[in-house]
Formats: sequence, structure tokens, C-alpha cells
Amino acid sequence: MRRNERDTGTAEETGGTVGTAGKSGGSERVIGVNGKRKEIPTMRRTNGINGKRGSGIRIKGAVALTAMAALLMAGCGQGEGGEAAAVQSESVVAGTGANGAEDAAGNEENTRAAEGENAGGKSVEEIYQEITQGVELISPVRMGDDFITNYYGIAPEKLDGYVFAMSEDATSAETVAIMKVKDAGDVEAMVSALQVVVDEKRSEMQDYLPEQFEIVDKSSVKSKGNYVYLVISENADAILQIVEKGL
Repeated sequence: MRRNERDTGTAEETGGTVGTAGKSGGSERVIGVNGKRKEIPTMRRTNGINGKRGSGIRIKGAVALTAMAALLMAGCGQGEGGEAAAVQSESVVAGTGANGAEDAAGNEENTRAAEGENAGGKSVEEIYQEITQGVELISPVRMGDDFITNYYGIAPEKLDGYVFAMSEDATSAETVAIMKVKDAGDVEAMVSALQVVVDEKRSEMQDYLPEQFEIVDKSSVKSKGNYVYLVISENADAILQIVEKGL
């Protein structure tokens, strides 16, 4: 019986080794030293190496893998979220830059248009030069500051520029006057001053030169923005077209 117990003890050790082969359950079939097979009850799982508890190892490993997977998923999510945020931020910046560029271009164009409108296009001198090149005037003479001040009460300092040309031929009522007024509040006063020119020419020609009287009678003082102009001429239509195109 002692030998058998010794055999049993040997068998238990051997059983522990056999457990490495992957057997599990409530008992193990092992071979003792004397070659007899014996079933030895056991409460532990012997799937581990050298009889260690394999189930514990598997559970711990599963927990570790689950934790690693969670960390990897979180990392990927943060990476994707970061990239998405970066792309979105870049798109917003690019869009803002484009809109900013488009807004800047639009404001500059509007400013240029406003400046062009305020400037009134061509200067008074340029307009008059086009008139002399395109229309044959009758002996025109340009009047200066003293003349327009003394005869018509026009203050040159209130003008940004002017041309006041009258024919030196006594038989012609031809007059071309173009003025650019500095202050819009003075436009009406300049219109009244040029109306005096029309009234004088009408009186001069009414009894002596009926044809010239008709030319004067058809004329009128006009204004556009800060510009005031008067054309008395048999070619008034052609001259007015040049003036109004230049303003």
C-alpha cells in the first residue's frame, strides 16, 4: 500500500505535467510508475504551463487586450477628430481669405467708381480741347478771372476750373462756358450767373441779328453734379454732346 501511495504521488506529479498537454475537468487520467492508470480528482484547470491556473491567465490577458483595444480606438478617434478639425479650420481660413480677398476687391472697385463719379470724368480743359478739335468755333476768345467777376459776378475761387469762351466777332453770339464748382451749394448761384449771359445776348441780338437771336433763344443753362455749362452756337448739339460725354 505504501508503494501504491508513492506511485500515486508520482502520478500526481506526472499528472501535473500531463496537464500541460491541455487536459482539464474534474479528474485526470494519469499513468503511475507501476504502469497502472488512475483517476485523480482535481479542482484546478491545468491548461496553464506546469500546472498553473490557465483560466486566470486567459482572463487577465483578455482584460489587457480589451484595454489596449479601447486605447487604440480612442487614439484613432482623437487622431481622426484632430485631422477633421484641422481640415475644417483650414477650410474656414481659406474661405475667409477668399471672401476677404473678394470683399477687398469689391470695396476698391466701389471706391474707384465713387472717385471717378466725384471727379466728373474729364477735366474742363480736356472737354474744351475736344470741342475745338471736333467743332469749328467762330473766332473764340477765352475770358479770364477779371472778366467773369466784373461782368457776371462769378468768383473764380469758388471754382475748381472753368472755360469761358466768347466769339470776338460782333455778329456772332457764340459762347461756350463750362465751370466746375467746388461746393455743390454754389451751383445755383453759378446757374443764375450764366443765365445773365443768355439774357444779355438775347437783348443784343433781338433787334439787329434775328438769326443769332434764334440761336440764343434756343440755348439754356444746364447743370450736372458740380458742373454748370452754357452753349450758344449754331453747332450747339455737337458741342453739348462732347460736353455731356466728358462729364
